Amino acid sequence: MRSFRLAGVAAALALCLGAAHADSLQQPIVVGTSAAGVQVTSLDLVADAQRIPPEVRAQLQSRTKNLEQQVSNLLARRIVAQQALEQGLDKDPVVQAALQVARDRVLSDMMLERADAAARPSAEQVEGLARNIYIAQPQRFEVPEQVQARHILISGTDAAARAKAHQISKELAAGADFAALAKEHSADTGSAQRGGDLGFFGKGRMVPEFETTAFALKDGQISDPVESQFGLHIIQRTATKPAGKQPFEEVRAALIKEVADGLGRDARAALANKAKAQVQVQPQALETVAGDYAKQIPAEEQAKPAQ
Repeated sequence: MRSFRLAGVAAALALCLGAAHADSLQQPIVVGTSAAGVQVTSLDLVADAQRIPPEVRAQLQSRTKNLEQQVSNLLARRIVAQQALEQGLDKDPVVQAALQVARDRVLSDMMLERADAAARPSAEQVEGLARNIYIAQPQRFEVPEQVQARHILISGTDAAARAKAHQISKELAAGADFAALAKEHSADTGSAQRGGDLGFFGKGRMVPEFETTAFALKDGQISDPVESQFGLHIIQRTATKPAGKQPFEEVRAALIKEVADGLGRDARAALANKAKAQVQVQPQALETVAGDYAKQIPAEEQAKPAQ
């Protein structure tokens, strides 16, 4: 009987997932059995997968190894649950209350998801709302001036390091290739493989000495060796992005997600708040329950001051 109840919950969950899913996610197929004939179906997998965040659910559930582990866990739990039924544990008042709480949680979660889905307008309407945010809150999308630079880092600041840095500066002044020297000499091995390139960055991203020099240079200009906590840098500013506003297309996906998530949250909150408005707490009954819990606290624990 319990497996039929679980399958019924799973079927309800599967219907809420929409018609785009494959048949095995809508109609049960047996995916695991025990020697005694206990079964787990594909809809049990669908039901159990509701605990996985929606954005990664399909990717995780498409891996057979993950499903094998899931089937094993569900089947083992169902076998033990049937043993509990055989021993009459479902007649225990606390167990009955726990089953009711679990049922309430599943059903209420699905109602909240349905409210979330119902609140989402069409793709065109969502994009329109995203554009409205982009227009109404321009300060959110302002970007400061950025520069692109590359560097050659010489470790240390002793006489030998300074001599090496000045020698490289002379070679650059004579027309040597900056990228080639960076690959050969730079202690920053990550950027060295890119010819010393550090990409675009704004103020506050680099150590002060480096930043001050990079922003003071003109495009194409190479600095003298600059000392920082990392050693000696020879910096070339290669390009500039003036301050401005991000194009809508760069932030479109994030804004669409923001709008859709916000509408869903609002719908969930409205449903939850409507339910909470009907709540009536019974203070005297709660005092009785709290008192009964207090009786279970050992005497030595009761003597301790409250934290």
